[in-house]
Amino acid sequence: MIKKIFLSIILLGLFSGITFSQVTKNEGPLIESISFEQTELKDAIDMISSTWGIDIIYDEEIKGKVAPPIKLTNVSCEKALKIILDLSGFAYEWEENLIRVKKKSKALTAAVDEKVITQIYIFKNAKAEEVEKSSSLKELLTGSGKITVDQKLNALSITDIESNVNRVVIFIKRLDEGEKITKVVPLNFAKAADVVSSGILQKLLSEKGEIKTDARTNSLVITDGEANIKEIEEFVKKIDLPTPQVMIEATILETNSNYTKDLGIDWQFQKKLGKGISGISYDAHMALGAGAATGGIFQLGTLAADQFATIIEALETKTDTKILSNPRIATINNQEAIIKVGKSTPVLITTASEGVAFQSVQYIETGVTLTVTPQITPDDNVTLKIHPVVSDSLGIGPGGAPILATSEATTTVLVKSGQTVVIGGLLKETKPVTTTKVPILGDIPIIGWLFRKKTTGTGEEKRDLMIFITPRVVKQLENPPKD
Repeated sequence: MIKKIFLSIILLGLFSGITFSQVTKNEGPLIESISFEQTELKDAIDMISSTWGIDIIYDEEIKGKVAPPIKLTNVSCEKALKIILDLSGFAYEWEENLIRVKKKSKALTAAVDEKVITQIYIFKNAKAEEVEKSSSLKELLTGSGKITVDQKLNALSITDIESNVNRVVIFIKRLDEGEKITKVVPLNFAKAADVVSSGILQKLLSEKGEIKTDARTNSLVITDGEANIKEIEEFVKKIDLPTPQVMIEATILETNSNYTKDLGIDWQFQKKLGKGISGISYDAHMALGAGAATGGIFQLGTLAADQFATIIEALETKTDTKILSNPRIATINNQEAIIKVGKSTPVLITTASEGVAFQSVQYIETGVTLTVTPQITPDDNVTLKIHPVVSDSLGIGPGGAPILATSEATTTVLVKSGQTVVIGGLLKETKPVTTTKVPILGDIPIIGWLFRKKTTGTGEEKRDLMIFITPRVVKQLENPPKD
């Protein structure tokens, strides 16, 4: 007996990373961490016996190694013994103050009434045919148990008593998943934190796998079996794609309303709701301050690329056509872009307090605010949600409050990339201003005004504010250039 205990103590040096904690009742000391790699089963039993302080006896049938390699943490001595014996096809029984280890087929005589089940395990990484040939696997079965291979599914069908089938599944699952490894997967376009918080990748992990993020490098840090990590990497490639962008080009101009009638624009929506091209919804409303000169309703039309250039050239030949702005702005798919063209108009505000009048200057923002939200379709068409707001100052009303004339609308239209949407119908009545000048001299900087004269007419002229919007889908490389 002295020789056996001495041998058990020496064997402690054969196991890596083993530490012990407090003693739990009847189950022996708690083992915080222990690994069995290429360890003889007898040596493992002797180590547990020495640590526990319980005699464990076995016969010559006990042979072979602990298979597969296993690492245990925070388990009692009895739990550790049960696990390594289960995996190796053995069981144990208490005999007063000692434990006897024997072949599982002998120990299961009391389990005659346990039901027989069949379970199919489909492999992710290992080949079912190769696993089925393992001698360690066959030792886990009872005499009547059997394992068959399904090559089409790459699966094993296990038939045995239920407790035995569960042990076999644990064994082959370890072989299939292999040892856990950690891999860093950098992302090019998606945000690592967003991908993890979505919960999609967690469904691909094993029970003990985990995913963390590294914000500094925008990477996923995955710990799991090699097969699971490969599956996650393939999935990440499908979702880590650049977000499509749209370049929005706009032209905002003001011209004589008489010119717009002869431009040949296909006004597809004018006065009656429910009509127009397929894919357009329309919801326009106008909020006009007292004395507003703006009138009419919004008109919506579309132009091909060549038509747009022709119409702009035609309007520019008219001396009273005024291009207010030619902005270009890029935005990503489903994100709104805002274009503002206008001015801050100072308005003198008079207020009274305790019989004393005070005057202050208030600046009012007027002009055009254009909000565009593009959504790219799979065939590279673009659905545009357009919200134009046009405002103009009409001066001061009773009580010193500024009067604003405001027109706004919301519309959604489907166009091809490069096709132009036209918004018109924003009419305003103004007195025409005519400029007469001496040729050449009237165009000289600084002093040219001496040779020019502006005359304001007595009649009213209708002016039309027109907005041209052209979306273009921006093609991008799937992988950004490397430094």
